[in-house]
Amino acid sequence: MLNEINWPHDYLPGTTDNFASNEVIVKGIMAKDVFENLIDTSIWPTYYDRRTFPKGVSAS
Repeated sequence: MLNEINWPHDYLPGTTDNFASNEVIVKGIMAKDVFENLIDTSIWPTYYDRRTFPKGVSAS
């Protein structure tokens, strides 16, 4: 799936200090539908039980 992404040269996977990949490519879904789930951290535990938050950020 990584070959489906047009990475900026300075951010190619494996060339940055910190890289993680956990993606799924899905046809027929709108970006707004995805972002609604990504920005609501309180629902993260319902679909990904090994999530972590950046320092200073917690589920609301």
